[in-house]
Order: sequence, then structure tokens, then C-alpha cells
Amino acid sequence: MWDIVGTTRNRLAHGSTNLPSAEQLLALARLAHTLVVAQTVQHLGQPGLLADAIADDSWPVF
Repeated sequence: MWDIVGTTRNRLAHGSTNLPSAEQLLALARLAHTLVVAQTVQHLGQPGLLADAIADDSWPVF
């Protein structure tokens, strides 16, 4: 996942002709956001919060 983020960042920053589509960027941003939230709730000692939100469809996943 982090290799994909790094590659995407480099392509955008350096003006590559092989840029990801808007849909690919949106999917990557949503995935990164979900991972950050998961790490945060785990750090706060509440790892089940995100799992519960995903299970009851209150957290959007692709």
C-alpha cells in the first residue's frame, strides 16, 4: 500500500505522463483515510470502533 502511495506521489510531483485516474486517486485516498482512522482508534484503545462501523455500514468502504 505504501509503495503505491509513494509511486503515486512521485508521479504527481514530477509530472509523469503515466498519472493515475481520478477514480484511482479517490480509491487510494479513501483507503489511506480508513487506515489512518484504524490506527488512531487502535492507538486510543478502541480497535473495535472501526470494525463495528464497517459491519453496520456506517463507515463507507469500497
